[in-house]
Amino acid sequence: MAEEIPDPSGTRPDDTATNGKPRRGWRRTLLIIILILSSFVVYAFAFAKTDVSLEEIQSETRQEQLFRILRALARPDLIRYDKEDLVVTTDVFIPCNGTTPEAATPDQSGATISVTPSCASPGEIMTVNGTGFEAGKRVKIDFVPKSDFDIVLPQGSVDVADDGTFSLSFEAPLRETEDPQQITATTQTNVGSWTNRVVVWTDTNGNGVQDPAALPDSE
Repeated sequence: MAEEIPDPSGTRPDDTATNGKPRRGWRRTLLIIILILSSFVVYAFAFAKTDVSLEEIQSETRQEQLFRILRALARPDLIRYDKEDLVVTTDVFIPCNGTTPEAATPDQSGATISVTPSCASPGEIMTVNGTGFEAGKRVKIDFVPKSDFDIVLPQGSVDVADDGTFSLSFEAPLRETEDPQQITATTQTNVGSWTNRVVVWTDTNGNGVQDPAALPDSE
């Protein structure tokens, strides 16, 4: 009997189908399909166990947060600057007494606000509109009542639109007086530049003495 000569290709007879193509390809494809199906099962199980609700993603608040995140990623602030507050103030009356409050004086940057209506009874809706602000900044709106104490009543915050405007509505607080009271819009602006760092002069406790420098002095 003649000795069987091994196949130089190294392919065993059972590894080749009748059409001449290796069967290993089918096994690999089947393995990939099983892994994909297993991933879907694990994902569905985790989704059910964590009680993820798609309605949360569709809420207006979630969409605003997602929009801010995407905008920050699109326009990252790679350079850290010292900052200072930009505060714009206007007067309002609660309740109306027939007096028209003076219009707000625009900041040197051009930012200004107005309130509609400029007088209201407690509980009525008042709307703060801003123009000339830096796009993308967060503006905090406060009501400062007439008082012998330093009282600030936060009314909310809003992002500045690309055209430098914003609008925020709130209920007039229960703070009635014949004197004018104030609405303030506060945001932060960068001070100096990367090549010209500026130390901000601050006096947090109002004692007339400069607070420690926000940035170290450089030679």
